[in-house]
Amino acid sequence: MNDASVWVHNLDPFLVQFTQSVGIRWYGLAYLTGFIAAGAIMMFLAKRGRRAIKADMVTDYITYCVLGVMIGGRFGYALFYSPDLLTDFSGSFPFWGVLRVWEGGMASHGGIIGVFVAGLLFAKRHKLDWRHLGDLVVLGGSVGIFLGRIANFINGELFGRPSPAGWPFAVKFPGEMFLWLKHDKEKIISDVAAGPDLLPKI
Repeated sequence: MNDASVWVHNLDPFLVQFTQSVGIRWYGLAYLTGFIAAGAIMMFLAKRGRRAIKADMVTDYITYCVLGVMIGGRFGYALFYSPDLLTDFSGSFPFWGVLRVWEGGMASHGGIIGVFVAGLLFAKRHKLDWRHLGDLVVLGGSVGIFLGRIANFINGELFGRPSPAGWPFAVKFPGEMFLWLKHDKEKIISDVAAGPDLLPKI
């Protein structure tokens, strides 16, 4: 790929950074803004009687959803991508690898499963049709997913395959080769066999 045709990703994942690993991250803001937007959409619909849920139940339901996203997303990452975290125990805080959230690792499909389970529990507790709650999640959650994908880009993660030479929207991620080697070894091997032009140049 011609270096002149790409933009090298150099965005800072922190909005405000206090220490090397502590600060206000764009990714966290995406979650927070997504939850607030979802709650606002649900409240708007509930107040107008367009869904079975009542306005005074929206805050409780959002709390269920937040827990579902966070717990499901983290466990989904551990189960699908880093199962060693499940058996990683130590004598220092937080004592369990799954709880080392500052090291990153959330899976969107794990979060979706978590929200689904949270919705079922909420529906059972309040005797509601879980399908109506699902409609609310789809409407409200779409904002959070959109913002989350922007935050993924800022973090320099979830990139796709190498772009064709001269592609005007190509972005070069400095760490992409190392992540591909970690998560997609077989594809890298097949790309090397097919031809070096398919691999990203760093």
